[in-house]
Amino acid sequence: MPTVSLKCDLLFRALGRPYTDGEFDELCFEFGLELDEITSEKEILSKEQGLQRKDKGSNV
Repeated sequence: MPTVSLKCDLLFRALGRPYTDGEFDELCFEFGLELDEITSEKEILSKEQGLQRKDKGSNV
């Protein structure tokens, strides 16, 4: 199944109001979308940097 990443502050601004995690999950469901997880940009960067370090270490 495809994964879509987005900046929720921009989406909420376009939708005209902020949503709680639960409200956003319900909104997605109404449009036939499944919300797997909500991840902060900081968490994504941390995960990506960890993967890059692993890749560099395996080439040694």
